[in-house]
Amino acid sequence: SKPQLGPNPDFVVRAGLHSYNQSYSEVSVAWFDGGTTFVNVTIQATVSGPSREKLTLLASTEVTENDFMLIIAPNFTHGRAGVIGTNSTALFGGSYGLRNTSVHLLQGKVMTPANKTLLPQAFLSILCD
Repeated sequence: SKPQLGPNPDFVVRAGLHSYNQSYSEVSVAWFDGGTTFVNVTIQATVSGPSREKLTLLASTEVTENDFMLIIAPNFTHGRAGVIGTNSTALFGGSYGLRNTSVHLLQGKVMTPANKTLLPQAFLSILCD
């Protein structure tokens, strides 16, 4: 079944801990197929530095089978235009008036999805194990 937000026992988004000064936040997404398959992804984010320019993301997964991937797909919001690219272990982007940004995979195994037609042009996919 297709995951949906709302009162669906198979798909749950749970807000986690967060700091008052917005330097830390956490969210978990869990999916259960009603049988033996379970996937839980927790994303923890911190910002630091004098102008809060350093973003650190930690994605933790708990899975009952090893054929799942975590796909990270960046985009620009609020109508801002920019350029997004990727290589084998990183995503990078830039926009007029903003600093260039890059996200590097520090741990994990990069995988290529069998069907990429529904994915954006720039993405990074990591095997959940």
